Amino acid sequence: MPYPEALQRALVAGTPLRLRVALSGISFPAAAPACPPELQPGRGYLWVRAPELSTGHTLPAPQGTSIRVSFELGVRHYAFASRLEGTRTLPSALGGEAWVLKVPDALEPLQRRGAFRLRDWVMPPLKARFWSLGGGHRGILEGIAEDLSSSGVGLAVPKAVAGAFPIGQEVGLNIVLGDGRRPLVLKGNVRSRRHRIRQPFVKIGISFSNPGTGASVSLLMRYVAEQERIRIRRDRMQSDLEEGKDA
Repeated sequence: MPYPEALQRALVAGTPLRLRVALSGISFPAAAPACPPELQPGRGYLWVRAPELSTGHTLPAPQGTSIRVSFELGVRHYAFASRLEGTRTLPSALGGEAWVLKVPDALEPLQRRGAFRLRDWVMPPLKARFWSLGGGHRGILEGIAEDLSSSGVGLAVPKAVAGAFPIGQEVGLNIVLGDGRRPLVLKGNVRSRRHRIRQPFVKIGISFSNPGTGASVSLLMRYVAEQERIRIRRDRMQSDLEEGKDA
């Protein structure tokens, strides 16, 4: 196989690639469709269409520019660090230029960093209200947050309504962090749905739009850090009590 399996499948499926191009200390986001598989040079390198500015000119990037490439395959998110090895002129039928990027030998799906499991230790349970955006289920539903991070939340939702939120569905969320705290209002997309045997709930994974930015996400992460400190103190007290019994 000329590429890591996930990247090979993405190329065959025509999956869009996203780039983060580091220029002069600034990270520029860019869309970069991969060139057709038959044009790809093979193991170690990848051709993508050179991103264009609004003027129609190619984004100017010198050889060696650091580039982060990311893409989604099903419910999994992949990313790898690369660099610009050079440019190539595409055949006249396609027009434009291609960027030549370095590709690692293997890829692993990304895990959500900083995600905390809440189900077993946050009491009362953290509730979230959510609703479909752009069509789908009408009305506001409620779920219990089982884990959350700056990039998303996992909600336990009744099976009777979980099917109304297919993977890819855009949703709005209202997360209440506790008494006296203002609710957070966020947007996201359904990324996963896990059924549980002999349980009336389905776990829906929702990734936030523009993760890591905005006042709501900042408040959310402060809440998570606060709750984590509470959990650590509680576990230490429990451990001290158990050691006292054994003494």
